[in-house]
Amino acid sequence: MQLDFVARPATAQQLILTFSQADIRSFRAAEQRAVSALSALGFRFAISGLTDLDMNFGAMAQAGFQFVKIDAAVMADGLPHPGGFIPAGDVCRFLADQGFGLIVEGIDSEDTLARVFGFGVLMGQGTLFGGQRPVKTDVVAKGGQAAA
Repeated sequence: MQLDFVARPATAQQLILTFSQADIRSFRAAEQRAVSALSALGFRFAISGLTDLDMNFGAMAQAGFQFVKIDAAVMADGLPHPGGFIPAGDVCRFLADQGFGLIVEGIDSEDTLARVFGFGVLMGQGTLFGGQRPVKTDVVAKGGQAAA
C-alpha cells in the first residue's frame, strides 16, 4: 500500500503537523528521527502551546518547524519569563528573526483581532473566523476518501 503523500509529494506541502512545546521537549531519538523523515518528505511543522522561549529555535527550524502557535490571551498578557513578561511585540520580533511565522489562536472577538494585529501578528485562528461544524452526512457516506 502506497501512502498518499509518497504517491503525490505535493500533499505533504499542504499539511502542517503541529506538536506542543511540551511534547517536543519530551521527544526522544525515535521521535526526532520520525520528524526528520517527515521533513525530508516535505512536511512542515508548527510548535503549539508556547509557554517560553527556552528552546533552540535554530535547531527547530532545521528540523522543519516553520510556525509557532500562541494563545491570544498569552499574547495579550505577554509571554511569561523569569523576570516578568516578554511583551507581545518582542515575541513577534524574536520569532520573525528566527524565521518563524506566528499564528495566534483563540481569536474570538473583533477586539482580540485588533489587539493581535497591533502586535504585528499576520496569522490567526479562532471562532471569530468560524466555529466548529459537523461533517456533512454525504461527505461521511463517501467511501475511499482520505481526510486531512
